[in-house]
Amino acid sequence: MNALIFMKQNFRFFALSLLALPLTACISMYSNQNAPPQLFSHLEYDSNFYLYKDQLEDKNNHHIEWRMAALQASIQESRFTLAQKLIDTLQKNLNALKITPKVLAKKSELSLLIIDYNYKQGNFKNAKTLIDKIDARYLPDIAFTHYLQISIALQVAYKENQEAVKSLFTLLPRLTDDAIIQKYNDLLLDQLALLPTIDLQATQTTNNKAGWYALALVYQRYKVRPFKLQDAVQAWRIAYPKHSLLKHMPIQVMNFPKFTQYAPKNIAVLLPLTGVLKAAGEAVQYGISHAYYHQLIYKKDEDSSPTLHFIDTNGATDEEILNKLKTLNIDFVIGPLLKNRINSLLPKIKDTPVIILNAFPDPKSNIKINKKTILTAKDNNNKDASDEQQTNDSNHFSLTLSPEEEARQAATIMQFDGYKHILIIAPQNDYGKRVVDAYSKQWDVNHSALPYQAIEAHFFKNKAGFSKFINDAMLTNKSKVRIAQIKSITDLKLESKVRSRRDINAIYIVSKRSELILLKPFINISISPFASQIPLYASSRSHSADITHTQNKELAGLSFSDNNFLLTNNLKISETEKRLLKNDSYAALRLMVLGNDSYQLIYEVKSLKYIKGFSYNGLLGKLTLDKNNNILTKFGWAKYSKDGQLIEINTPTATE
Repeated sequence: MNALIFMKQNFRFFALSLLALPLTACISMYSNQNAPPQLFSHLEYDSNFYLYKDQLEDKNNHHIEWRMAALQASIQESRFTLAQKLIDTLQKNLNALKITPKVLAKKSELSLLIIDYNYKQGNFKNAKTLIDKIDARYLPDIAFTHYLQISIALQVAYKENQEAVKSLFTLLPRLTDDAIIQKYNDLLLDQLALLPTIDLQATQTTNNKAGWYALALVYQRYKVRPFKLQDAVQAWRIAYPKHSLLKHMPIQVMNFPKFTQYAPKNIAVLLPLTGVLKAAGEAVQYGISHAYYHQLIYKKDEDSSPTLHFIDTNGATDEEILNKLKTLNIDFVIGPLLKNRINSLLPKIKDTPVIILNAFPDPKSNIKINKKTILTAKDNNNKDASDEQQTNDSNHFSLTLSPEEEARQAATIMQFDGYKHILIIAPQNDYGKRVVDAYSKQWDVNHSALPYQAIEAHFFKNKAGFSKFINDAMLTNKSKVRIAQIKSITDLKLESKVRSRRDINAIYIVSKRSELILLKPFINISISPFASQIPLYASSRSHSADITHTQNKELAGLSFSDNNFLLTNNLKISETEKRLLKNDSYAALRLMVLGNDSYQLIYEVKSLKYIKGFSYNGLLGKLTLDKNNNILTKFGWAKYSKDGQLIEINTPTATE
């Protein structure tokens, strides 16, 4: 009987012991480490070594410490199956012990390792839930420092700026490494600058905090005016001559490049204003005109305002357009809108700054701009893209309504929401394949160091085949076949229910509104009654006007992305904007928003280019510039409520 008990107690660790066997033959190559390492410190050896040391220990000596070291090492090595087994074993070990301060400390350390386990796998939602519950009072000093660091990463990701500032102020005095101090000083200034000005103006109790808040006010006020910022920072140095910050000043307030914003006098706008694409060109034209006249209202000196010149690209040759640019003394260009005209015309506009309204030419076409090849937006995540290909010295910029960029952000958002097995539904055409490819590549990038499930995509042809298409995608047809086979074999009238697959836990739908309205109910009825509903996500392609909220009610619970202008709950559309609506489509309004932001960016694009961390909040959303001069939009997210209203979703930012 005693032998049986002994076997049961040790069987659970037998599998872990096997994993360490390959190491025993060459264990002598390791130096002797008689005591377990301090958790969350740098580990000298791998998980196999710590498992081997655990086997050598006497029954009552250091077993838990060696196993926890093995858990930390396995997480760092991305050995998640081993890590999960160790977590299960350690939880049983600790729960069997009498509660003491030492045991409470070990339980807190294990909780922190479980947070690391989730964070390393990309389960940020789980990590955030767990870290908010942990009792940090029992953590040893080095573990508490690690707790602060991962807390800050999650608080920044979920835009909890006040909490991040508090954690950073707690962390910084504990740091000694210069590079790490510099990193967190930079981060703290960014987080402080995101706080409301009134919070920064509040009287601080310590000189250290007062200095930080004063610098944040300076940065917040002058970050887009570098010369003013340099003077203000110098004044701050005089006011706080002994502040600890002086040793590691945030990079944002140091070494600003000397530049001035574009201040054009003659702006050319290249659009198709006649022909089949007239409506699209006019929608962009309306957005640019709206921004222009809005600017005039606030300008005191009207003589300093630029002149807009709208040039119709339909039917005009490149030479005719270039001659007009020269004749009109154009010093800034917005457009072209169409890809073929961009490919032919952009390389010929060499010395004039340009914001094109579509993607840059494909680098495979060997079109050169300013002596360097510009990468398209879909190449942003290509690890093979070399520094030589980046166009940091170019004055050509791309602003576009990119479905690929929207798909990449959807992949990241769904990862943050904790979903691992994603099914994509998209049309079987070039558009659908481009979006799926962008989503899939971003998913691969997000999980590059993790074991993960590849994206599964299904492409539909037409509405008539939706029922069979969804049954095939959800594998309900196979369930129906199995039921039929069982009934045939037994020759009985059996009560049965069709079962759908359970390996998919979220679906991303790329479709038009009319297609989505049919797809969603087919998906709902395909899910077996034994399973919960699968969360549905969609792109802006399916977001359209619905004055009566009839269709929106049918889409209740579905989350989707779009530009900020179209996600505003109390969207007020002018009479002119209403005329842009065709068949309740938002396509023209998106082009109007694109035009508005393209004009506003004339006066912001150099800040985007030269000021680290700078962004501009346009009607499209939060706009940033990548190294290839692509102006990227951070799309907003919303969900349809049961009564058809939009509920905006506060999405996280990317973690470091």
